[in-house]
Amino acid sequence: MIDGVLGVAVDVTRRVRAEAALKSIEAGLSPTERKVLQLLARSDLKSNREIGEVLCLSGDTVRWHTQRIARKLGVPAPRAVVVAAARERGLLAPAT
Repeated sequence: MIDGVLGVAVDVTRRVRAEAALKSIEAGLSPTERKVLQLLARSDLKSNREIGEVLCLSGDTVRWHTQRIARKLGVPAPRAVVVAAARERGLLAPAT
């Protein structure tokens, strides 16, 4: 168990992630769509191909999932728009 301020920060982070996961389920996102969305928000993964490598999917499949996420959120499909909309709706933890 982690004590002190670090322990509080870990607990808050876990709670925020759990709330985001619950909201994404309520938004009708599939487990794969939730994983794609989380990876879309990472700045170190620049392309659909890179995200696909993490998930063992093709870049085209990642693009397809991104389009489905965008439709479910009611926004255009560009990655930045999807990520911003997801953050607004609490589907992703705030950027750090």
